[in-house]
Amino acid sequence: MSYEVKILDEKVVKLLLYLEEMQMIQFIKKSASVDKTPPKKSFGGRFSKETAADLHRQLNEMRDEWERI
Repeated sequence: MSYEVKILDEKVVKLLLYLEEMQMIQFIKKSASVDKTPPKKSFGGRFSKETAADLHRQLNEMRDEWERI
């Protein structure tokens, strides 16, 4: 049986570690993400070239505005 727990108070961590030491509970490490594709490639082809160029232009405009401030 397993549960996912959200800890609301740091004091609980000590209690959980004690319970693990007493072999009453066991911490299980979650496996890393199944998708091993690098982030850069995972978004490839999601936008058309025109949309990507427009987003890039808008980003540059926003950066220029921030530099003027």
